[in-house]
Amino acid sequence: MIKPTRIAPEGNLIHRTDDQHGVIEIYDDELTRTMYFGGRAKQSSMYLGNSAILVLSYAQAMVSSLMFMNDPRSMLLIGLGGGSLASFFLHHYPKCQIEGVESSEKVVKLAYAYFDLPVDPRMNIHIKDGSEFIRESQLQYDIEMIDAFDDDGVSNSVCTQVFFDNCRARLSQQGIMVINLWLSKSCAFQQITDNIRKSFDNQILLLPVNGHGNIIVLAFNQPVPAKWRKKFYQEALTLQNRFGIDFPAFLHTLYHYNTPLIRRMFPFI
Repeated sequence: MIKPTRIAPEGNLIHRTDDQHGVIEIYDDELTRTMYFGGRAKQSSMYLGNSAILVLSYAQAMVSSLMFMNDPRSMLLIGLGGGSLASFFLHHYPKCQIEGVESSEKVVKLAYAYFDLPVDPRMNIHIKDGSEFIRESQLQYDIEMIDAFDDDGVSNSVCTQVFFDNCRARLSQQGIMVINLWLSKSCAFQQITDNIRKSFDNQILLLPVNGHGNIIVLAFNQPVPAKWRKKFYQEALTLQNRFGIDFPAFLHTLYHYNTPLIRRMFPFI
């Protein structure tokens, strides 16, 4: 199992509880509120008074998928945490319907109570294991975002070949699956990415998060349409101006980190 880097909690402890996965703590500092799993694994963070802004760099990197799918109408979110990704999409994409899946009922209650997760008719939340939900789901999704961690790392149920096969089967024609992983010396990371490659016919891109151990994997149901670099860069600039997130930096990192694959997917770059 890939274990997250342990980070000393910042600020003042305002809530502590536990569930079947371990200890859950919430801390406030002057600007942010943060949820920790297992005492020191930072899971979610929000700016006090504005839950729609993505604070954590890995969450910002996950929405790099919007460069490829800029008007999602349906989204599956496995691993709710404090609900930062859900709040972001509910705020910015009023036509997007969200299915949220979280294995811990306590985490859902904390998201509503402490992280200003909106009660919204566009979002349904299911207390269930993510692998069970995707296996039984009959819906299709433009974007699937998987951020399923416990205090030991990535949940085992969202690492298997069968899970990723089911994820692809539930994507819309041009859909994208995005998963947050931890880079580690363990063979687990390589095994998970190999499973994703097999399920998605090698149509994946890896996005390392600068200064952190996170690797965001973007997996595509269909080959990425060929675009020349200037046009794609303009899309990144548009998103940057809209959200205040450095999408051009994501584009730069994706291109250079995945150069051999990028040249096959974007033959005119």
